Amino acid sequence: MDDLEELEERFLAPAPEPAPAVSRPSPWGNLVPVLGLALSLFLTARQWPDLSYLFSSPNAVDLGGPAGWHLERARSGLFAHVSGHVASEASRYTSGFAQRELVPFTDVPILLDRPRGAPARAGPVIAEGRLESEERDPRFAKVIRYFIERDELAPPGRLAGTRNVWILAAGVRPRSWGWPAAWFVLLAVLLAFNGAWLGRRLARSAR
Repeated sequence: MDDLEELEERFLAPAPEPAPAVSRPSPWGNLVPVLGLALSLFLTARQWPDLSYLFSSPNAVDLGGPAGWHLERARSGLFAHVSGHVASEASRYTSGFAQRELVPFTDVPILLDRPRGAPARAGPVIAEGRLESEERDPRFAKVIRYFIERDELAPPGRLAGTRNVWILAAGVRPRSWGWPAAWFVLLAVLLAFNGAWLGRRLARSAR
């Protein structure tokens, strides 16, 4: 009798339910966060000069003046202090919503980029701002040639102590809020979001 009951339990017992299938995330699902991360890194690389200047020293480097220039200190992305004489002619342009003008220094190969105001007058000027070489910022190449041909901008060369014409964006200071700071916050959020998304998907794939 016991043997019969044992056979009934063995052959008539309900079959065990199969274990639920474990779903694994598709590797193609990693493509979106990878592309997002790559785009964030690309934008960071493109904006790196602006981000680097944003966190640079707030102490301006003195490039000298008519009594003695120190253009050996000049480099792109430098917060610089310049004291010199500017010409009376200016070239005006618009950048976004900002109205600005380019005024040449007559005794040094520096072009002053400043907010547009009263008509430009020849005379001494003291300015501080972000310094860039014409090679890094080629937008003003035609303006530079024009001022040099009219002898209103000192040409670069051995006598000037530099091989570049420099553009000083007056009033652009490090560690001040503006679009570079906004870019930094946006890129940091994008990098964190896409990095965390990709990390979670890779962790799920490894289970």
